[in-house]
Amino acid sequence: MHLWGIALAFFVYFAMGGILMPYVTPVLLEMGYGKESIGTLLACVSLLNTLMPVLFGRAADRWFGPQNIFRMGTLMLLFACSVLFFGWRAGWFVPLALTAVFMCRAPFASLLDTMAGEHAEGDPHIYGRLRLTGSFGFVIAVLTISLLPAESLTVWFRWGLLLIAMLMVLSSWFLPTLHARPKTSIRFWSHLPARFWIWLTAIGLHWVSFGPYNYGINLLFAEIGIPSSQWGALWCLGIGAEIAMFYLSGILFNHFSYRSLLMFAIATSALRWLILWTYLSPAAVWFTQPLHGSGFALYYAAAMAGIRDWSGGKQLASLQGLFTTVVGGAFGAIGYFMAGFLYSRMPFHDVLGYMLIPEILSLAILWKYSKASPLFETRPL
Repeated sequence: MHLWGIALAFFVYFAMGGILMPYVTPVLLEMGYGKESIGTLLACVSLLNTLMPVLFGRAADRWFGPQNIFRMGTLMLLFACSVLFFGWRAGWFVPLALTAVFMCRAPFASLLDTMAGEHAEGDPHIYGRLRLTGSFGFVIAVLTISLLPAESLTVWFRWGLLLIAMLMVLSSWFLPTLHARPKTSIRFWSHLPARFWIWLTAIGLHWVSFGPYNYGINLLFAEIGIPSSQWGALWCLGIGAEIAMFYLSGILFNHFSYRSLLMFAIATSALRWLILWTYLSPAAVWFTQPLHGSGFALYYAAAMAGIRDWSGGKQLASLQGLFTTVVGGAFGAIGYFMAGFLYSRMPFHDVLGYMLIPEILSLAILWKYSKASPLFETRPL
């Protein structure tokens, strides 16, 4: 029951991502918000989210356990989605309510990663299989929304968030029990070495480059002239590659170092942005979608497995919360802001060209500071 309960929670959590990520920007554009305003809004949301994962992670480690924190969070999320659904109107209300939805959802990924890592007992192959169920949830949500009438996107967006929030609450009661770890004299913050922050900066720069993708890759599809009826298939192609990479991650970790896999993932993303920037055609989009598998799934699996090995299983929820806070929150905010700022001044494919800069910086840091990997000889925690 332990593993399928975690898999179910992953499935539902990422199903909500399948509604938010591809469609929040088109919905806001349809409501009349400007391109730069949307980028600023999403950047502010990402910055506010920097507090939630690390705070919830510390609470899970010290007092409540991750499954109880997760259940509390799902109730908060359901309340936020209900307020958004029943109070939907233009003006300041929608951005404020969406901010609440994003903030309530922010800690879930790191909490689920903690539970998956504990029950997978450090086996990246088992973790990869658990995590790929989330990709299935994402695909099903994207396909469902894409098949519904486009003129009713705002309605389906609201209904989808509310229904999935209800399923999140239900799924939380099938999670396994993990107890909070006994308090120790070890201080979390003071025992994070400089080389850990260097490593975190390198992988955070990669997430900056995903800013335009998270802002709304559908905008590129529309710019190129790909019919909206094909958008769901394009998303499925990318997420299908993600599923395959999560499935194969255990085999890859048996043959390559985490640093090598991270660098490969970042390099393939750089290649993806380069092709989309250079060749403005539907063929280029279809060709590069499978690169999402390594650019996201391999990158994420390597980071999670590396953090677990480095931590030795101690204060794991705190570390994974810190990862989500710094990478998904702070660096994600930079990516969102850059995407909105640049998109208001140039075509979307040119925005992707600028994303080569953080990718190159990320590769340079990992190459130069080879010891700035989470796999150190000594563990400070």
